[in-house]
Amino acid sequence: MTLKFLFAVVLMTIAAPGMAEDRPAANVAPGAIAKPGAVTMLVEATAIYDLAQGRKDALLAIAAARLMAGLSVQTVPRLAKGVDKPAEIPAALTSAAMIDTARDLAKGDDLLMEMVETMAHEAPVSVQSLQLSALSLAPHQSQDVALTFYADAMAELAVLGPGVQVLVADAAGNPICQDQGAGAASLCRFVPAENGGFVVTVTNPTDQPILWVLATN
Repeated sequence: MTLKFLFAVVLMTIAAPGMAEDRPAANVAPGAIAKPGAVTMLVEATAIYDLAQGRKDALLAIAAARLMAGLSVQTVPRLAKGVDKPAEIPAALTSAAMIDTARDLAKGDDLLMEMVETMAHEAPVSVQSLQLSALSLAPHQSQDVALTFYADAMAELAVLGPGVQVLVADAAGNPICQDQGAGAASLCRFVPAENGGFVVTVTNPTDQPILWVLATN
């Protein structure tokens, strides 16, 4: 899994006469620092989990499960325009699924199995909350999902999906984060200057339908 971090950048351009009234400045607080939160933890956990499966490494699977155990996940049925119902959240996006994988990888190694069972019964030190939604996307199609974020509070979102292209824009159409789709996860963090709406546009450039997941704080 290739993990990419898309930090918000305010585009500093010189507007031609009349353009300033046509499009206001991007809704991002200048100089504000968006610190990693629950969504970043989710993206890190899924990246480690994918690596654990690829390397057949029980220790990595334990590490991923420990990160996921520190997340309180709420499923939110967000819909894109023209979509009647959301898709199911992948079962792998749970601590329990990651622990089961760790058990399979630890078979035959008593010490590793003991570590897995110890982790399975540990209470997380702290818990952070996030929301997940899933949608199916046909080949060469795009979907828009509307979100609302608030002034001076960190906005953190991620799109999980193989090779999808992602654009996050404010209500005026100013790009906040953009990704042309070379990896399996895109992460965007920023601080809005004011309360407002934002649109996440996800495009499937491949010839196959895909399932993508939107995570927000």
